[in-house]
Amino acid sequence: MIVKIRLRSSDSRLLEALHKATLPDDAHPPRNFTITHEVGGGEAVFTIIYEGPPTPEAVRTATSTSEEILRLYKMLLETIT
Repeated sequence: MIVKIRLRSSDSRLLEALHKATLPDDAHPPRNFTITHEVGGGEAVFTIIYEGPPTPEAVRTATSTSEEILRLYKMLLETIT
């Protein structure tokens, strides 16, 4: 399972600020999960990869992580605009 959240902007400083503000605070993601966060080409891309057996818990973890990132993006954008 792969989940990608993309935020596009022509303002590279905005993307870099959002990137730094939403870096994962958990140095060790849950088992079988890889989380990456990259900025470039006019977008910030947050990627969640799950490489394990399909379980309801894995789906919940990916969903809750995605929701958390989307909430953070929304809050940050509302704060600075």
